[in-house]
Amino acid sequence: MKKILTLLLLGTISFGFQAQTQEEDPVEKAKKILDKISAESKNYKTLSVNFKLVVKGGEMNSSQSGVAKIKDGKYFYETEDRKVYSDGKTVWTYLVDENECYIDNLKDIDGGINPSEILTIWEDNFKYQYSKEISADVHEIKLHPIDTKNSKYHTVIITVDSKKNSITKAVIKTKENVLIMFTVDTFTPNVTLDEQVFKWNPAKFKGVSEIDNR
Repeated sequence: MKKILTLLLLGTISFGFQAQTQEEDPVEKAKKILDKISAESKNYKTLSVNFKLVVKGGEMNSSQSGVAKIKDGKYFYETEDRKVYSDGKTVWTYLVDENECYIDNLKDIDGGINPSEILTIWEDNFKYQYSKEISADVHEIKLHPIDTKNSKYHTVIITVDSKKNSITKAVIKTKENVLIMFTVDTFTPNVTLDEQVFKWNPAKFKGVSEIDNR
C-alpha cells in the first residue's frame, strides 16, 4: 500500500511539473498572435476604420467618435473637432472651431494619433508579453518600448481578436502622463481610396489660417 501511495504521489508531482514546464512562454504566446495579425495586415492595401477616441491627461479630457482612412503609411482621420491629413511626410491638422490648420513634418510629431501606426504598433521598437485571455478569441498583450529614452510611449496595452486577426483596442500611456484609448468599432480592409483623401486642400475651407511649423 505504501508503495502504491508513493507511486501515486510521484506521478502527481511529475504530472504537475510537466504541465508547468509545458505552459507556453508569454513572449512566445504574444509573438504567435501578433505575427498572424502582421501577416494578415500585409494583405490590406487600404483600411477604413470607425473608432472611439478617449484622451485624458492634464487639462485634456475628451471622448469622441471618428473615422480613419489608411493607405501605405498615409492617413486621414476625422473627429468632431479636427481633421488630420498626412501624405506620409507632412501632417496637416485642421481645427474646426478655430478654423486653423497646423502644418508639421510627420517626423516632428511627438503626440497625437497616427492610426496607421497604432494598428501595427508592435512591429517596430517594442518588446511584448502576453497579459491575459479575455475570451477564447480575445487576448490582452502588453508592449514596452525597447528604446525607453527616445520613445514617446511609456506603456501600450492592446486587445486583439485572434479570430479576426485585428486589434480591437489600444490603451497608450505616454511619458507626458497622457492616456489615449483607441477603440475600433468597425474595420474594413481594401476599400477604394483616392490619393486626395490624404492631402490638405485649403480651398475647401473658407477663411482658414495656416500655421506652418516646418
